[in-house]
Amino acid sequence: MKKNYFLTIASILFCYAFQAQTFQTWRNDSGTGDNSWQNSVNWWNFPNPSPIVFGQQEWDNNHLPEQVNSSDISTWRFLYKAGASDPHTFTGNQISFFDFSGDDPQILNQSSATHIINNAIIGDPDVTDPLKILIDGTGGLTFGGTINNQGWLDINGSTATASSTIFNGVISGTGGVTKENLNISLIYKADNTYSGATNINNGLLVLEGDLTSSDVSVGANGSLQISENVTIKSLTIAAGGSVIIDSDKSLTILNNLVNDGSSFNINSGASLIVNGTSTGNISYNLNIADTNWHLISSPVVGEEYNDAWITANSIASGVSVATNRGISTYDNDVDANGNWVYYTAGGADTPFASGLGYSMLRSASGIYTFTGTLKTDDTPLTITQGFSGANKWNLIGNPYPSYIDIDAFLTANASQLSGPNESIYVYNGTSFTPLTTGYIHPGQAFFVNSDVISLTDNISITEAMQSHQTGVTFYKSVNTSINLKISDGTKNANTEINYFANKTKGLDRRFDIGSFTGVSNNGKNNLAVFTQLLEDNNGINFVRQALPNKDFESMIIPVGVTAEAGKEITFTADALNLPTDLKVYLEDKTTNTITRLDEVNSEYKLTLSEKVDGTGRFFLHTKTSAVLSTDNELLLNSIKIFKTNSSTLKISGLPEGKTTVSLYNLIGKKLVNTTFNSSDSNEVKLPKLATGVYLVNLETENGKLNKKIILE
Repeated sequence: MKKNYFLTIASILFCYAFQAQTFQTWRNDSGTGDNSWQNSVNWWNFPNPSPIVFGQQEWDNNHLPEQVNSSDISTWRFLYKAGASDPHTFTGNQISFFDFSGDDPQILNQSSATHIINNAIIGDPDVTDPLKILIDGTGGLTFGGTINNQGWLDINGSTATASSTIFNGVISGTGGVTKENLNISLIYKADNTYSGATNINNGLLVLEGDLTSSDVSVGANGSLQISENVTIKSLTIAAGGSVIIDSDKSLTILNNLVNDGSSFNINSGASLIVNGTSTGNISYNLNIADTNWHLISSPVVGEEYNDAWITANSIASGVSVATNRGISTYDNDVDANGNWVYYTAGGADTPFASGLGYSMLRSASGIYTFTGTLKTDDTPLTITQGFSGANKWNLIGNPYPSYIDIDAFLTANASQLSGPNESIYVYNGTSFTPLTTGYIHPGQAFFVNSDVISLTDNISITEAMQSHQTGVTFYKSVNTSINLKISDGTKNANTEINYFANKTKGLDRRFDIGSFTGVSNNGKNNLAVFTQLLEDNNGINFVRQALPNKDFESMIIPVGVTAEAGKEITFTADALNLPTDLKVYLEDKTTNTITRLDEVNSEYKLTLSEKVDGTGRFFLHTKTSAVLSTDNELLLNSIKIFKTNSSTLKISGLPEGKTTVSLYNLIGKKLVNTTFNSSDSNEVKLPKLATGVYLVNLETENGKLNKKIILE
């Protein structure tokens, strides 16, 4: 027992004594031929605090797998011998590489392992003595520290196969980098600041960080892969070289892009912005994951569609017209519903117009490939009001291989877009969605509604609107809102009501968004739900409406429905952030029922005895109870009067009973007087009247109402 106590005490004293000493690391390669622990030359920092080691430092499996130098080192070469099959990690103070032996300084791996050097590295400042990173085995090298490269960094190797060199730290200095070995992948993970050129003569360079001070050149046997969001100074690609931007990643080139005939592929969701000039072709690969129609635009200049392009991109063939192909342009000058003009088999080579939208259909899911030059200037476009001013919808598209800021586009072109439709309308394969914020994907086309008559360039998509985006994030709304939904069992539709401070009951541009009406369903099953303005209602249906976030109980919202006869339709609603105790009710004037919709699993079902298309039957209330107000003034204020055309006045929301409508001009002359028993929606025929303001006098069994209307 005494011996055991003695050994324990001795061990404690030894540990204390060792920890009190200067930190030293076993060297084992001093060249003395004596590898004993007793020889002080075999320790890094003895006898000098900053030893200069003129020879090469060698490692194999006889060395410790983790080694630390606690003093700066100057050396010629690090050599991982063929026998170093176990990974080695080197950590500690700075390592400087110099040409002490008449040969270029080197870090050479002849082994099958990947070794890690976490130290800061200083390269030889003499550009004639580049620091060579050499791999002659099947292993690799990973650098975790910074590299100050004042001379030149040469990434090379001779017999290496499927190897990689990884730089986690920053490479700085005035020197450059040359990559020579065809089989070694060089990976930059940090934002490197060196100012010399980057020459990829052979093999692959993977960029995960920026190179904002280095001109990058890709040789005939070189490849550049952009696998993160990267900015570089400039890019030149020799014939035979290749560049690829991975999906959902981005490349910004601060100066010029020169492509002398190489392959430059941008995968779907990725983006490219060149701040300088661009020469040569690029290819954008747009992935479509289904076989639905999509609105597409070309992100390059010069691509053409013909029979060969249609075959290569698996464009579908027509069913009713066999010669039609699934690529068409939109013509708004034929009728109010627009017309699709299809490419037909054997047609002429037709360039994709920059900034124009196309409707396209594949025979199977897959990729559309657009090859052409990069557009580096603004894109002026012409939009029209089409058929007798009755079809203001125009199909345009993103002309760049980058994302377009929707808000910037709408702001710049606000005066050219109609107020109720100040939005872009995208098609998701099944329905149209209005967007006022977010970003337009490369290759994405969209509809806008024109408020101009000029046939010259009247809107523009500019370079300044470009941005990079790497995905869409959905955020939970913090606004007060109601999402009213309708379903007929096979189709679904919805309309939004959003409550904001400083918004009105009338038109709030870019917050009140009209429904898309540019395409007819050709007699197919229609289903839609919408609302109309509470003030200054001119009969426009809104898929999204903004209202003030106060006086909720005084606002009765007319809800319109389009649905076929015989269909069972179901109303539901999602209410977010409504004031405490406020509830959402749907009123059906035909059945004289009111149903709460904001409770979990609540719904209102009915079967339509006839087709419905418009407002007057359904109203949305936000109240503290299901008891509707008997305040005649409030009930009358829910009545909506608007013109559907120059000869028809439409009145919805009337209470049941006898109603008399009179129309006066501003000098008091009665122009119309008619009496009828009211229904959900009523129409009054108008004589031919001059453009101007008129007064409508309405008398119901609940009271009287006067409203001004404008006839144009």
